[in-house]
Amino acid sequence: MSLIGLPWYNYVCIALLNRSFHELIRSGELYRLRSIYLLEHWIYFSCHQLEWEAFNPMSNKWVNLPMMNPDIDFKLSGKEYMKVGTELLLLGPGIYKFSLLTN
Repeated sequence: MSLIGLPWYNYVCIALLNRSFHELIRSGELYRLRSIYLLEHWIYFSCHQLEWEAFNPMSNKWVNLPMMNPDIDFKLSGKEYMKVGTELLLLGPGIYKFSLLTN
């Protein structure tokens, strides 16, 4: 099995093997190749303003995203959410970004 076919959440373990694998994962090249050969859909949920979870229906895997820093201006303002490539962006008075590459 190639690295491209492995579930992305295994990439963390691969990155720990050695510096070359770590740089390969951080470069984003595997994610770029995955987008060519694999069709992946992720669903992002938020029941609380600063807490997010992601669900991958293909692998039936849930992932808790890191908690965002509480900012009163961000909590009270209107927000827009969007998924761009391997990143989840939350736009308000500031921008919060979650990256699958760097967690």
